[in-house]
Amino acid sequence: MSKPFIFLSIIGIFCGNSAGAENTSTVYTNAKIYTSNDQVPWASAVVVKEDKIVHVGNDSSALAFVGSDARIVDLAGKLVLPGLVDAHTHPGMVAASHDFLEMEIVQDRESLMQNIADMIAVNPERKFILGGSWDNGTFGETGPHKDALDRIESERPVILFDYWGHSVWVNTRAMEVAGIDRDTQDIIPGFSFYQRDESGEPSGWVTESAMSLFVKNFLSITPAVENQVIGFLTYLRNLGVTTLLDAGNFGIDDETYAALSRLDKAGRLPVRYHASFTLFVPQDYETAIEQVKTLNEKYGSDRLRIDTLKIF
Repeated sequence: MSKPFIFLSIIGIFCGNSAGAENTSTVYTNAKIYTSNDQVPWASAVVVKEDKIVHVGNDSSALAFVGSDARIVDLAGKLVLPGLVDAHTHPGMVAASHDFLEMEIVQDRESLMQNIADMIAVNPERKFILGGSWDNGTFGETGPHKDALDRIESERPVILFDYWGHSVWVNTRAMEVAGIDRDTQDIIPGFSFYQRDESGEPSGWVTESAMSLFVKNFLSITPAVENQVIGFLTYLRNLGVTTLLDAGNFGIDDETYAALSRLDKAGRLPVRYHASFTLFVPQDYETAIEQVKTLNEKYGSDRLRIDTLKIF
């Protein structure tokens, strides 16, 4: 049976055996500590002072490093790893879509349409339907059409993600709310676009960054969503994630980082947070760096940094 393990954020590795630490130190002994140092990959003890690791070594060196009043914790042979870094996640998007409706993925259209009809029928109280998923292989190169959704639901917006999360199938009402019509220009023709039918009208299949900007019309960071954000971040922290990169949130970055800033100022941000601004529209290229800087000036701190430009 595998042993339990503990994650620690390694701030400094192998500080020298210099002057002893203050008596406020805590010594963790009798552990199997992976240091990430190729020359000395394993240790058995670590000393923590004021939330920083100030010494890593064996039990004897750690106990000699601290004063007699140091707190000693026997880890009973547990594995200790450096804190994990999640290099690509979407906390705002995860939280904002916490009530996403899911249906079974099927390969034939008849079963798919029945699943959609059932999903919509059992959710009459919702102002719009946000859910999925459907397999792109169910349709040809021109994708699905809004008319099929309109026959099931024409009064409320319906937005259904494909299996890979890079396109949506929407009904006419959703396009009306989003302000999409035959005069709407594609963001990047052939890549990020509003598929057209034979008449030139948007068919209801929206891809890539056009999809992200479309979905933005139906998402917001409410108090309930903000609670979901802290819940998701706590979940990651409990898995050992101490630092993450937020790779974008469907264009609701400003709202997301405002919520995170509130959590940070309240001392409730459980991880070190690096965040990004997503460049969806090529015309925004010249101002993209300034938008990153502006977001960081508004919301940045030691634990929350908006320091990345994502080009979608």
